[in-house]
Amino acid sequence: MPSTSPSTDLPGAWWPWATWAGEQPWALYALGCVVCGVIATALVRCQSANDPAQAPSAPARLAWGLAATWVTVLLAAWVVAAVGASVSGDPATPGPIGRWDQHLLDALAPSLSAPLLAVAALVSHAGDPGWIAVVGLLVATGLWRARHRALAVAWVVALSGNALLTVTIKPWWARLRPAHPDGLTLVNGYSFPSGHASASAVCYLWLAALAAWLLPARWRWPAAWLCCGLAWTVAFSRVVLSVHYPSDVAAGLLVGATWALASLVTVHHLLHWRRHRAQATHPPAWSAGT
Repeated sequence: MPSTSPSTDLPGAWWPWATWAGEQPWALYALGCVVCGVIATALVRCQSANDPAQAPSAPARLAWGLAATWVTVLLAAWVVAAVGASVSGDPATPGPIGRWDQHLLDALAPSLSAPLLAVAALVSHAGDPGWIAVVGLLVATGLWRARHRALAVAWVVALSGNALLTVTIKPWWARLRPAHPDGLTLVNGYSFPSGHASASAVCYLWLAALAAWLLPARWRWPAAWLCCGLAWTVAFSRVVLSVHYPSDVAAGLLVGATWALASLVTVHHLLHWRRHRAQATHPPAWSAGT
């Protein structure tokens, strides 16, 4: 792994990793796919707890789980705010994270071919606001018609809430985008955090959770992994196209993933709480005599 590092106040160990990530993009992409497999496994295992045949969790346990989730959201918000403060300001005098970003993009540039850029531009459309809106409408309609109405409402709130959040926080840091001379993707607005990465994380992590919840057992993990992998692929394509810095995409994924986690855990706990109340009022037959 190369060990050359430009003059910077970042820890010296960071620079070889930026060089490696730029010079070995497929290895970085494969590593992300492995992480997606881990996330898909976790979703399948967690969502199996919603099996109606199981007794609902106790209210105290639900409350602690919900509190822990929103503490995680606050921690993620603090991380995003810290990174945003570091990358905002005059682009002519970038901070340490900004210089690391540029070093990675410079290392990546020689690996980019015309076919790769064309594929990245095509994949990137899976995170476009219009496409996300169409997917959102179709999934919400399907859930509503299947009488999963709480999930339909939560799905719409998750997508629309994330879109509003991203639009609101981008002007706070007003980071300009990197140069992208290929012209394959038209972009506007500020760079940090990546709206495509954030929207993809929310949309496709939610779809992964729905797959783990509603599909037959044999299809749950493959479908969840494909959804998680699509979110990662869209995010990765934004760096390949040089329309975002790596830290923009990392922050976007963090924003979207934590928002998806918060909304999924919240609806999960509300459904369990509703089942707990229903069983307290009308105990099931298997609990009689206990």
